Amino acid sequence: LVFEVGANKQSAIRHMSRRELLEEARRASTPLRLQRADGPAARLGADAVLKARDVRKVDPLFAGRLEPVILVRCGSITVSLGRTELRAIILHDRLYFIVPDGADSMLQEVHRNLLL
Repeated sequence: LVFEVGANKQSAIRHMSRRELLEEARRASTPLRLQRADGPAARLGADAVLKARDVRKVDPLFAGRLEPVILVRCGSITVSLGRTELRAIILHDRLYFIVPDGADSMLQEVHRNLLL
C-alpha cells in the first residue's frame, strides 16, 4: 500500500507492487538529459538512478532486516527509519509513503501533517 502525495497536494492511496513503484519512481526521477543520453553518459546515468535494492530498503516485507537508511540517488531520496513505519521515496514532484499492514491509523496522521 502506497500513499502518494503530489506537488499540488493531491493525494491518493494506491496498491502498487515493488516493481510498479520502482518503474514509476524511475520515470519521474530520471532527468531528461539522462533519458536521452547515449554511450558513456547513459552508463553513468544508469548508475545514479533508483534501483530495485533501493525500493527493498523501504518495503515492509523486509521489515525484519531493515536498518535506518537515507539513500540519495539522481532525482530521488529514499528514507527508511529502520523498524519504524516511516518509509518513503521522495521525488522532486511527489512523495511515495510506503504504508505497512496494520498502520492505517498512522496513515491518517501522516495525511493530516503532509497536507497542512
